[in-house]
Amino acid sequence: MSDALALGTLLRSRSMWAALVVVFVVLLAIGSAHTSVTTRAQRIANLENVLKCPSCADASLAQSETVAANELKSTIRDWVGQGLSDQSIEARMVATYGQGELLRPTESVLWIVPAVAVSAAVAGLLLFFARRRPPERGVSKEGEARVLELLGRRADSRRREVDDDG
Repeated sequence: MSDALALGTLLRSRSMWAALVVVFVVLLAIGSAHTSVTTRAQRIANLENVLKCPSCADASLAQSETVAANELKSTIRDWVGQGLSDQSIEARMVATYGQGELLRPTESVLWIVPAVAVSAAVAGLLLFFARRRPPERGVSKEGEARVLELLGRRADSRRREVDDDG
């Protein structure tokens, strides 16, 4: 069997596509698993990355070196030292500066739209490959009857030729 034929057979194999989908889902699950932020320094760094600098257009506290950003960084370090949770620190920042202070989306719609888009793409691929299936082998009853009829006519015409020659 040639390499091209083997590759073509493999690409048409449903089990290969099913395995590919399983691998894709497992990789997505592994990639989306986040370890919890545990150390004080990691918590502070995380908060500085998800909170926006109030005096900047679109920079996080970690990216900004403005006076306001440095003051907020100090305040966040104090709040973490006091034992406040990340959620309560974020809530304080939102209460003071507004919902735009958080740099990560809070509405579930922003997370659902990409999932729906990926699902639609996968469904489209599955539909595409399902339609590419080779036609079923075999002959319908009508087709078989037609072939027998044509073979019978051919045999009759050959008999006539033989009778005419002989």
